[in-house]
Amino acid sequence: MSETVQILLPIGSAIAGGVLGVLADAFGSRRLSVALSAAGTALGAVVAVWLVYELPGTLLAYNVLAGGGGFAAIGAVVLTLSALSLVGGWAWFTRSPAGGSAAALIALAGGAAAALAGTVDMVFLLIALECLALTAYALVAQSRNARSDEAAMKYVVQGAVATGLLVLGIAILVGVYGGTSGLIPLQASAAAGGPLTPLAGAMALVVAAFAYKLGGFPFHSWAPDVFETAPPASAGYLAGAPKVGAVLAAFIVSSILFGSTMLPAWQFSREIAGVTIEIDQSRISVMWAVLAAGSIIFGNLAALRQESYGRMLGYSGIAQVGYAMIGLAVGERVVGSTMLLMTAYAFAALAAFLGGEAVRCQRPGWDGSIGGMAGFGRSNALVGAAVAVAMFSLTGIPLTAGFWGKLLVFGAAVGFGWEWLVVIGVLGSVVSFGYYGKVLRSMYFEPAEEVAEPSGDDEGSVPATGSVFALPATLTASLVAAAVVAVGIAPLVWGLGFLQRFFAFG
Repeated sequence: MSETVQILLPIGSAIAGGVLGVLADAFGSRRLSVALSAAGTALGAVVAVWLVYELPGTLLAYNVLAGGGGFAAIGAVVLTLSALSLVGGWAWFTRSPAGGSAAALIALAGGAAAALAGTVDMVFLLIALECLALTAYALVAQSRNARSDEAAMKYVVQGAVATGLLVLGIAILVGVYGGTSGLIPLQASAAAGGPLTPLAGAMALVVAAFAYKLGGFPFHSWAPDVFETAPPASAGYLAGAPKVGAVLAAFIVSSILFGSTMLPAWQFSREIAGVTIEIDQSRISVMWAVLAAGSIIFGNLAALRQESYGRMLGYSGIAQVGYAMIGLAVGERVVGSTMLLMTAYAFAALAAFLGGEAVRCQRPGWDGSIGGMAGFGRSNALVGAAVAVAMFSLTGIPLTAGFWGKLLVFGAAVGFGWEWLVVIGVLGSVVSFGYYGKVLRSMYFEPAEEVAEPSGDDEGSVPATGSVFALPATLTASLVAAAVVAVGIAPLVWGLGFLQRFFAFG
Protein backbone atom coordinates (compact mmCIF):
# COMPACT_ATOMS: atom_id res chain seq x y z
CA MET A 1 0.00 0.00 0.00
CA SER A 2 1.45 3.35 -1.04
CA GLU A 3 2.11 6.06 1.53
CA THR A 4 -0.36 8.38 -0.22
CA VAL A 5 -3.15 5.83 0.20
CA GLN A 6 -2.23 5.35 3.85
CA ILE A 7 -2.45 9.10 4.48
CA LEU A 8 -5.91 9.22 2.90
CA LEU A 9 -7.26 6.11 4.67
CA PRO A 10 -8.54 7.77 7.90
CA ILE A 11 -10.28 10.54 5.97
CA GLY A 12 -11.73 8.06 3.48
CA SER A 13 -13.01 5.82 6.26
CA ALA A 14 -14.91 8.68 7.91
CA ILE A 15 -16.35 9.88 4.61
CA ALA A 16 -17.38 6.33 3.67
CA GLY A 17 -19.15 5.98 7.02
CA GLY A 18 -20.98 9.23 6.43
CA VAL A 19 -22.02 8.31 2.88
CA LEU A 20 -23.27 4.88 3.96
CA GLY A 21 -25.07 6.58 6.85
CA VAL A 22 -26.87 8.89 4.41
CA LEU A 23 -27.94 5.90 2.30
CA ALA A 24 -29.16 3.96 5.34
CA ASP A 25 -31.13 6.96 6.56
CA ALA A 26 -32.65 7.43 3.12
CA PHE A 27 -34.04 3.91 3.31
CA GLY A 28 -35.49 4.48 6.77
CA SER A 29 -32.91 2.70 8.90
CA ARG A 30 -31.94 5.39 11.38
CA ARG A 31 -30.13 3.12 13.83
CA LEU A 32 -28.04 1.61 11.05
CA SER A 33 -27.23 5.12 9.81
CA VAL A 34 -25.89 6.15 13.21
CA ALA A 35 -24.00 2.88 13.63
CA LEU A 36 -22.33 3.13 10.21
CA SER A 37 -21.36 6.75 10.79
CA ALA A 38 -19.86 5.92 14.18
CA ALA A 39 -18.07 2.84 12.81
CA GLY A 40 -16.54 4.81 9.93
CA THR A 41 -15.12 7.49 12.22
CA ALA A 42 -13.93 4.96 14.81
CA LEU A 43 -12.13 2.91 12.16
CA GLY A 44 -10.55 6.06 10.78
CA ALA A 45 -9.33 6.98 14.27
CA VAL A 46 -7.71 3.56 14.71
CA VAL A 47 -5.95 3.80 11.36
CA ALA A 48 -4.78 7.33 12.17
CA VAL A 49 -3.24 6.16 15.47
CA TRP A 50 -1.35 3.48 13.54
CA LEU A 51 -0.08 6.10 11.08
CA VAL A 52 1.27 8.24 13.94
CA TYR A 53 4.05 5.68 14.42
CA GLU A 54 4.12 4.18 10.93
CA LEU A 55 4.73 7.31 8.83
CA PRO A 56 6.89 10.40 9.45
CA GLY A 57 5.12 13.76 9.57
CA THR A 58 7.00 15.04 6.53
CA LEU A 59 5.12 13.04 3.88
CA LEU A 60 2.69 14.75 1.49
CA ALA A 61 -0.24 13.32 -0.45
CA TYR A 62 -0.58 15.00 -3.85
CA ASN A 63 1.35 17.98 -2.43
CA VAL A 64 -1.74 19.22 -0.59
CA LEU A 65 -2.04 17.03 2.50
CA ALA A 66 0.54 16.18 5.18
CA GLY A 67 0.22 12.84 6.93
CA GLY A 68 1.88 10.71 9.56
CA GLY A 69 3.38 11.83 12.86
CA GLY A 70 1.55 14.63 14.61
CA PHE A 71 -0.70 15.29 11.62
CA ALA A 72 -2.08 11.76 11.91
CA ALA A 73 -2.35 12.26 15.68
CA ILE A 74 -4.67 15.22 15.21
CA GLY A 75 -6.64 13.20 12.67
CA ALA A 76 -7.02 10.50 15.29
CA VAL A 77 -8.18 13.07 17.84
CA VAL A 78 -10.89 14.63 15.66
CA LEU A 79 -12.18 11.27 14.43
CA THR A 80 -12.27 9.90 17.98
CA LEU A 81 -14.27 12.95 19.05
CA SER A 82 -16.68 12.34 16.17
CA ALA A 83 -17.19 8.69 17.09
CA LEU A 84 -17.65 9.45 20.80
CA SER A 85 -20.19 12.19 20.13
CA LEU A 86 -22.23 9.75 18.03
CA VAL A 87 -22.08 7.01 20.65
CA GLY A 88 -22.79 9.40 23.51
CA GLY A 89 -25.72 10.96 21.68
CA TRP A 90 -27.16 7.59 20.62
CA ALA A 91 -30.55 8.30 22.23
CA TRP A 92 -31.02 11.57 20.38
CA PHE A 93 -29.58 10.41 17.06
CA THR A 94 -31.65 7.23 16.93
CA ARG A 95 -34.96 8.70 18.10
CA SER A 96 -35.01 12.17 16.58
CA PRO A 97 -36.43 12.46 13.04
CA ALA A 98 -33.26 14.32 12.04
CA GLY A 99 -30.89 11.99 13.90
CA GLY A 100 -29.76 9.83 11.00
CA SER A 101 -28.80 12.75 8.80
CA ALA A 102 -27.14 14.54 11.73
CA ALA A 103 -25.00 11.46 12.46
CA ALA A 104 -23.91 11.25 8.84
CA LEU A 105 -23.04 14.94 8.87
CA ILE A 106 -20.81 14.46 11.91
CA ALA A 107 -18.96 11.62 10.17
CA LEU A 108 -18.45 13.71 7.04
CA ALA A 109 -17.36 16.70 9.13
CA GLY A 110 -14.90 14.48 10.99
CA GLY A 111 -13.27 13.58 7.68
CA ALA A 112 -13.12 17.26 6.73
CA ALA A 113 -11.56 18.20 10.09
CA ALA A 114 -8.93 15.47 9.71
CA ALA A 115 -8.10 16.77 6.23
CA LEU A 116 -7.96 20.35 7.46
CA ALA A 117 -5.38 19.38 10.08
CA GLY A 118 -2.81 18.47 7.43
CA THR A 119 -3.48 20.87 4.57
CA VAL A 120 -0.54 22.62 2.91
CA ASP A 121 -2.54 24.19 0.08
CA MET A 122 -4.72 27.29 0.41
CA VAL A 123 -7.47 26.11 -1.95
CA PHE A 124 -7.65 22.75 -0.18
CA LEU A 125 -7.77 24.69 3.10
CA LEU A 126 -10.75 26.67 1.84
CA ILE A 127 -12.59 23.52 0.73
CA ALA A 128 -12.01 21.75 4.06
CA LEU A 129 -13.10 24.78 6.09
CA GLU A 130 -16.26 25.21 4.04
CA CYS A 131 -17.15 21.52 4.33
CA LEU A 132 -16.91 21.94 8.09
CA ALA A 133 -18.94 25.14 7.98
CA LEU A 134 -21.77 23.69 5.89
CA THR A 135 -22.13 20.66 8.13
CA ALA A 136 -22.04 22.90 11.21
CA TYR A 137 -24.87 25.07 9.86
CA ALA A 138 -27.01 21.99 9.32
CA LEU A 139 -26.19 20.47 12.72
CA VAL A 140 -27.26 23.64 14.53
CA ALA A 141 -30.63 23.60 12.73
CA GLN A 142 -31.28 19.95 13.65
CA SER A 143 -33.12 20.92 16.84
CA ARG A 144 -35.88 22.17 14.52
CA ASN A 145 -37.24 24.97 16.65
CA ALA A 146 -37.42 28.71 16.15
CA ARG A 147 -34.34 29.47 18.26
CA SER A 148 -32.10 26.94 16.50
CA ASP A 149 -33.31 28.15 13.11
CA GLU A 150 -32.42 31.71 14.05
CA ALA A 151 -29.00 30.66 15.37
CA ALA A 152 -28.31 28.67 12.20
CA MET A 153 -29.29 31.60 9.99
CA LYS A 154 -27.03 34.00 11.90
CA TYR A 155 -24.25 31.43 11.67
CA VAL A 156 -24.70 31.16 7.88
CA VAL A 157 -24.68 34.92 7.31
CA GLN A 158 -21.62 35.53 9.47
CA GLY A 159 -19.89 32.48 8.03
CA ALA A 160 -20.39 33.81 4.52
CA VAL A 161 -18.59 37.01 5.49
CA ALA A 162 -15.67 35.05 6.97
CA THR A 163 -15.49 32.91 3.85
CA GLY A 164 -15.37 36.06 1.74
CA LEU A 165 -12.41 37.34 3.76
CA LEU A 166 -10.58 34.05 3.32
CA VAL A 167 -11.26 33.92 -0.41
CA LEU A 168 -9.99 37.48 -0.82
CA GLY A 169 -6.84 36.65 1.14
CA ILE A 170 -6.22 33.56 -1.00
CA ALA A 171 -6.84 35.57 -4.18
CA ILE A 172 -4.17 38.09 -3.16
CA LEU A 173 -1.65 35.34 -2.42
CA VAL A 174 -2.30 33.39 -5.62
CA GLY A 175 -2.51 36.50 -7.80
CA VAL A 176 0.62 38.21 -6.52
CA TYR A 177 2.92 35.30 -5.74
CA GLY A 178 3.21 33.06 -8.76
CA GLY A 179 -0.30 31.83 -9.50
CA THR A 180 -0.01 28.81 -7.21
CA SER A 181 -2.00 27.88 -4.11
CA GLY A 182 0.56 25.61 -2.42
CA LEU A 183 1.98 27.06 0.79
CA ILE A 184 5.58 26.07 0.06
CA PRO A 185 5.64 27.51 -3.51
CA LEU A 186 3.93 30.66 -2.20
CA GLN A 187 6.59 31.01 0.46
CA ALA A 188 9.36 30.55 -2.10
CA SER A 189 7.82 33.16 -4.41
CA ALA A 190 7.42 35.73 -1.62
CA ALA A 191 10.94 35.07 -0.30
CA ALA A 192 12.40 35.54 -3.79
CA GLY A 193 11.62 39.23 -3.70
CA GLY A 194 7.87 39.55 -3.97
CA PRO A 195 6.18 42.68 -2.56
CA LEU A 196 5.51 42.56 1.18
CA THR A 197 2.49 44.88 1.34
CA PRO A 198 0.10 42.38 -0.35
CA LEU A 199 1.47 39.64 1.91
CA ALA A 200 0.67 41.72 4.99
CA GLY A 201 -2.85 42.44 3.68
CA ALA A 202 -3.44 38.76 2.95
CA MET A 203 -2.17 37.93 6.44
CA ALA A 204 -4.78 40.17 8.06
CA LEU A 205 -7.60 38.63 6.00
CA VAL A 206 -6.53 35.04 6.63
CA VAL A 207 -6.05 35.60 10.38
CA ALA A 208 -9.50 37.20 10.61
CA ALA A 209 -11.05 34.19 8.84
CA PHE A 210 -9.28 31.76 11.18
CA ALA A 211 -10.34 33.78 14.23
CA TYR A 212 -13.96 33.50 13.08
CA LYS A 213 -13.73 29.76 12.45
CA LEU A 214 -12.22 29.32 15.92
CA GLY A 215 -14.80 31.57 17.57
CA GLY A 216 -12.24 34.02 18.94
CA PHE A 217 -13.00 37.59 20.01
CA PRO A 218 -14.15 39.81 18.28
CA PHE A 219 -15.39 37.26 15.72
CA HIS A 220 -17.23 35.24 18.33
CA SER A 221 -20.88 36.27 18.14
CA TRP A 222 -22.06 33.02 16.54
CA ALA A 223 -20.66 30.75 19.25
CA PRO A 224 -23.01 31.29 22.26
CA ASP A 225 -26.19 30.90 20.19
CA VAL A 226 -24.85 27.81 18.43
CA PHE A 227 -23.87 25.93 21.58
CA GLU A 228 -27.05 26.90 23.39
CA THR A 229 -29.45 25.73 20.66
CA ALA A 230 -27.74 22.77 18.97
CA PRO A 231 -28.53 19.27 20.32
CA PRO A 232 -26.04 18.57 23.13
CA ALA A 233 -24.23 15.69 21.39
CA SER A 234 -23.82 17.73 18.21
CA ALA A 235 -22.72 20.76 20.25
CA GLY A 236 -20.10 18.59 21.97
CA TYR A 237 -18.67 17.68 18.59
CA LEU A 238 -18.80 21.26 17.26
CA ALA A 239 -17.10 22.64 20.36
CA GLY A 240 -13.97 20.58 19.86
CA ALA A 241 -13.14 18.68 16.69
CA PRO A 242 -13.40 21.52 14.12
CA LYS A 243 -11.40 23.83 16.38
CA VAL A 244 -8.63 21.28 16.87
CA GLY A 245 -8.21 20.91 13.11
CA ALA A 246 -8.43 24.67 12.54
CA VAL A 247 -5.75 25.48 15.15
CA LEU A 248 -3.26 23.14 13.48
CA ALA A 249 -4.12 24.60 10.07
CA ALA A 250 -3.53 28.08 11.50
CA PHE A 251 -0.11 26.95 12.74
CA ILE A 252 0.81 25.60 9.30
CA VAL A 253 -0.26 28.74 7.45
CA SER A 254 1.24 31.12 10.02
CA SER A 255 4.63 29.44 10.19
CA ILE A 256 5.10 28.89 6.45
CA LEU A 257 3.64 32.05 4.95
CA PHE A 258 3.66 34.75 7.59
CA GLY A 259 6.52 33.93 9.96
CA SER A 260 9.30 36.27 11.01
CA THR A 261 11.40 35.18 8.03
CA MET A 262 8.77 36.55 5.63
CA LEU A 263 7.52 39.80 7.15
CA PRO A 264 9.52 42.32 9.22
CA ALA A 265 9.69 41.33 12.88
CA TRP A 266 10.23 43.10 16.17
CA GLN A 267 13.50 41.87 17.64
CA PHE A 268 14.86 42.09 21.17
CA SER A 269 17.30 40.30 23.44
CA ARG A 270 16.58 38.64 26.74
CA GLU A 271 18.35 36.39 29.20
CA ILE A 272 17.01 32.88 29.75
CA ALA A 273 18.74 30.59 32.24
CA GLY A 274 21.80 32.83 32.16
CA VAL A 275 22.06 32.79 28.37
CA THR A 276 21.30 35.86 26.23
CA ILE A 277 19.23 35.00 23.17
CA GLU A 278 17.70 37.00 20.36
CA ILE A 279 13.92 36.81 20.06
CA ASP A 280 11.86 37.64 16.99
CA GLN A 281 8.21 38.54 17.44
CA SER A 282 6.72 38.45 13.97
CA ARG A 283 3.82 40.65 12.95
CA ILE A 284 1.48 37.67 12.85
CA SER A 285 2.56 36.72 16.39
CA VAL A 286 1.48 40.14 17.59
CA MET A 287 -1.89 39.74 15.83
CA TRP A 288 -2.43 36.38 17.50
CA ALA A 289 -1.39 37.84 20.87
CA VAL A 290 -3.94 40.66 20.62
CA LEU A 291 -6.67 38.22 19.62
CA ALA A 292 -5.65 35.89 22.46
CA ALA A 293 -5.85 38.63 25.08
CA GLY A 294 -9.25 39.80 23.83
CA SER A 295 -10.64 36.27 23.69
CA ILE A 296 -9.47 35.36 27.19
CA ILE A 297 -10.73 38.55 28.80
CA PHE A 298 -14.06 38.72 26.99
CA GLY A 299 -14.81 34.99 27.08
CA ASN A 300 -14.23 34.63 30.80
CA LEU A 301 -16.06 37.79 31.83
CA ALA A 302 -19.05 37.06 29.59
CA ALA A 303 -19.28 33.45 30.81
CA LEU A 304 -19.55 34.67 34.42
CA ARG A 305 -22.94 36.23 33.65
CA GLN A 306 -24.53 33.21 31.97
CA GLU A 307 -27.34 31.14 33.44
CA SER A 308 -27.69 28.86 30.41
CA TYR A 309 -25.41 25.80 30.53
CA GLY A 310 -24.81 25.66 26.77
CA ARG A 311 -24.34 29.40 26.47
CA MET A 312 -21.83 29.38 29.31
CA LEU A 313 -19.86 26.64 27.54
CA GLY A 314 -20.03 28.71 24.36
CA TYR A 315 -18.44 31.73 26.03
CA SER A 316 -15.90 29.57 27.85
CA GLY A 317 -14.95 28.13 24.46
CA ILE A 318 -14.01 31.66 23.36
CA ALA A 319 -11.63 31.88 26.31
CA GLN A 320 -10.21 28.41 25.63
CA VAL A 321 -9.45 29.41 22.05
CA GLY A 322 -7.66 32.43 23.49
CA TYR A 323 -5.30 30.11 25.39
CA ALA A 324 -4.56 28.28 22.13
CA MET A 325 -3.86 31.61 20.44
CA ILE A 326 -1.09 32.17 22.98
CA GLY A 327 0.57 29.16 21.39
CA LEU A 328 -0.01 30.64 17.94
CA ALA A 329 1.66 33.84 19.13
CA VAL A 330 4.73 31.91 20.29
CA GLY A 331 4.90 30.11 16.95
CA GLU A 332 5.62 26.65 15.59
CA ARG A 333 8.04 25.92 18.46
CA VAL A 334 5.06 25.04 20.67
CA VAL A 335 2.75 23.45 18.13
CA GLY A 336 2.77 20.11 19.96
CA SER A 337 2.00 21.71 23.34
CA THR A 338 -0.78 23.81 21.85
CA MET A 339 -2.35 20.79 20.17
CA LEU A 340 -2.25 18.98 23.53
CA LEU A 341 -4.04 21.99 25.05
CA MET A 342 -6.70 21.95 22.32
CA THR A 343 -7.13 18.18 22.57
CA ALA A 344 -7.65 18.44 26.32
CA TYR A 345 -10.22 21.19 25.77
CA ALA A 346 -12.06 19.23 23.09
CA PHE A 347 -12.45 16.11 25.21
CA ALA A 348 -13.44 18.07 28.31
CA ALA A 349 -16.03 20.03 26.30
CA LEU A 350 -17.42 16.79 24.88
CA ALA A 351 -17.77 15.34 28.38
CA ALA A 352 -19.51 18.53 29.54
CA PHE A 353 -22.03 18.50 26.69
CA LEU A 354 -22.70 14.77 27.03
CA GLY A 355 -23.38 15.46 30.70
CA GLY A 356 -25.99 17.93 29.48
CA GLU A 357 -27.43 15.24 27.20
CA ALA A 358 -27.75 12.89 30.19
CA VAL A 359 -29.55 15.61 32.15
CA ARG A 360 -31.94 16.18 29.25
CA CYS A 361 -32.75 12.48 29.03
CA GLN A 362 -33.49 12.12 32.74
CA ARG A 363 -35.12 15.53 33.14
CA PRO A 364 -37.13 15.98 29.93
CA GLY A 365 -38.44 19.36 31.07
CA TRP A 366 -34.97 20.77 31.69
CA ASP A 367 -34.77 24.31 30.33
CA GLY A 368 -31.03 24.15 29.67
CA SER A 369 -30.15 26.34 32.63
CA ILE A 370 -27.41 25.71 35.15
CA GLY A 371 -30.01 26.04 37.92
CA GLY A 372 -32.04 23.28 36.27
CA MET A 373 -29.16 20.87 36.93
CA ALA A 374 -29.59 21.29 40.71
CA GLY A 375 -28.98 18.09 42.62
CA PHE A 376 -28.23 16.02 39.52
CA GLY A 377 -24.70 15.18 40.65
CA ARG A 378 -26.10 13.56 43.80
CA SER A 379 -28.72 11.53 41.95
CA ASN A 380 -26.40 10.44 39.11
CA ALA A 381 -22.89 9.98 40.44
CA LEU A 382 -21.32 9.03 37.09
CA VAL A 383 -22.59 12.08 35.23
CA GLY A 384 -21.77 14.35 38.15
CA ALA A 385 -18.21 13.05 38.30
CA ALA A 386 -17.76 13.35 34.52
CA VAL A 387 -18.98 16.95 34.48
CA ALA A 388 -16.83 17.78 37.52
CA VAL A 389 -13.72 16.40 35.78
CA ALA A 390 -14.60 18.39 32.65
CA MET A 391 -14.94 21.60 34.66
CA PHE A 392 -11.63 20.98 36.46
CA SER A 393 -9.79 20.27 33.20
CA LEU A 394 -11.23 23.35 31.50
CA THR A 395 -10.04 25.41 34.46
CA GLY A 396 -6.58 23.82 34.33
CA ILE A 397 -6.60 22.10 37.71
CA PRO A 398 -3.66 19.66 38.27
CA LEU A 399 -4.18 15.92 37.63
CA THR A 400 -6.20 16.69 34.51
CA ALA A 401 -5.09 16.92 30.87
CA GLY A 402 -6.02 20.59 30.74
CA PHE A 403 -3.40 21.40 33.36
CA TRP A 404 -0.52 20.06 31.27
CA GLY A 405 -1.71 21.81 28.14
CA LYS A 406 -1.84 25.20 29.84
CA LEU A 407 1.41 24.63 31.75
CA LEU A 408 3.41 23.83 28.62
CA VAL A 409 1.96 26.67 26.54
CA PHE A 410 2.25 29.26 29.31
CA GLY A 411 5.79 28.14 30.13
CA ALA A 412 6.90 28.46 26.51
CA ALA A 413 5.23 31.85 26.19
CA VAL A 414 7.22 33.17 29.18
CA GLY A 415 10.42 31.95 27.59
CA PHE A 416 9.71 33.81 24.36
CA GLY A 417 8.77 37.20 25.70
CA TRP A 418 4.99 37.00 26.22
CA GLU A 419 4.87 37.36 30.01
CA TRP A 420 2.00 39.86 29.90
CA LEU A 421 -0.05 37.44 27.85
CA VAL A 422 0.62 34.64 30.32
CA VAL A 423 -0.50 36.89 33.19
CA ILE A 424 -3.81 37.43 31.36
CA GLY A 425 -4.09 33.69 30.75
CA VAL A 426 -3.47 32.79 34.39
CA LEU A 427 -5.92 35.41 35.66
CA GLY A 428 -8.49 34.20 33.12
CA SER A 429 -8.10 30.65 34.39
CA VAL A 430 -8.67 31.83 37.94
CA VAL A 431 -11.79 33.76 36.90
CA SER A 432 -13.10 30.76 34.97
CA PHE A 433 -13.57 28.72 38.12
CA GLY A 434 -16.30 31.20 39.03
CA TYR A 435 -18.62 29.92 36.31
CA TYR A 436 -17.35 26.34 36.19
CA GLY A 437 -17.77 26.26 39.96
CA LYS A 438 -21.35 27.49 39.56
CA VAL A 439 -22.14 24.27 37.68
CA LEU A 440 -20.61 22.13 40.42
CA ARG A 441 -22.42 24.06 43.14
CA SER A 442 -25.72 23.54 41.38
CA MET A 443 -25.17 19.83 40.76
CA TYR A 444 -23.93 18.96 44.23
CA PHE A 445 -25.00 21.57 46.76
CA GLU A 446 -28.38 22.89 45.66
CA PRO A 447 -31.65 21.03 46.20
CA ALA A 448 -33.26 19.46 43.17
CA GLU A 449 -36.26 21.33 41.80
CA GLU A 450 -39.39 20.06 40.13
CA VAL A 451 -39.08 20.45 36.37
CA ALA A 452 -42.09 20.85 34.12
CA GLU A 453 -42.73 18.33 31.35
CA PRO A 454 -41.72 19.39 27.83
CA SER A 455 -44.35 21.09 25.71
CA GLY A 456 -43.71 18.94 22.64
CA ASP A 457 -43.20 21.95 20.37
CA ASP A 458 -39.62 20.93 19.60
CA GLU A 459 -39.71 18.63 16.59
CA GLY A 460 -36.16 17.50 17.28
CA SER A 461 -36.79 16.34 20.87
CA VAL A 462 -36.41 12.73 21.92
CA PRO A 463 -39.90 11.30 22.59
CA ALA A 464 -38.77 8.71 25.16
CA THR A 465 -36.68 9.70 28.17
CA GLY A 466 -35.37 8.07 31.29
CA SER A 467 -32.26 6.49 32.76
CA VAL A 468 -32.10 3.85 30.01
CA PHE A 469 -31.91 6.49 27.30
CA ALA A 470 -29.36 8.46 29.34
CA LEU A 471 -27.06 5.44 29.57
CA PRO A 472 -25.02 6.03 26.34
CA ALA A 473 -24.37 9.65 27.28
CA THR A 474 -23.57 8.70 30.87
CA LEU A 475 -21.11 5.96 29.98
CA THR A 476 -19.43 7.93 27.19
CA ALA A 477 -19.04 11.05 29.33
CA SER A 478 -17.55 8.90 32.08
CA LEU A 479 -15.13 7.26 29.64
CA VAL A 480 -14.01 10.63 28.30
CA ALA A 481 -13.60 12.02 31.82
CA ALA A 482 -11.54 8.98 32.82
CA ALA A 483 -9.26 9.58 29.82
CA VAL A 484 -8.85 13.24 30.81
CA VAL A 485 -7.78 12.19 34.31
CA ALA A 486 -5.51 9.42 32.99
CA VAL A 487 -3.65 11.86 30.74
CA GLY A 488 -3.40 14.23 33.69
CA ILE A 489 -1.84 11.63 35.99
CA ALA A 490 0.32 9.70 33.49
CA PRO A 491 3.06 12.36 33.17
CA LEU A 492 3.68 12.11 36.91
CA VAL A 493 4.61 8.45 36.40
CA TRP A 494 6.15 8.29 32.91
CA GLY A 495 6.94 11.94 32.20
CA LEU A 496 5.75 13.93 29.22
CA GLY A 497 7.75 11.94 26.67
CA PHE A 498 4.86 9.82 25.42
CA LEU A 499 2.70 12.91 24.83
CA GLN A 500 5.53 14.70 23.06
CA ARG A 501 6.07 11.69 20.80
CA PHE A 502 2.37 11.51 19.96
CA PHE A 503 2.19 15.21 19.06
CA ALA A 504 5.51 15.29 17.21
CA PHE A 505 5.48 17.27 13.94
CA GLY A 506 8.10 17.14 11.23
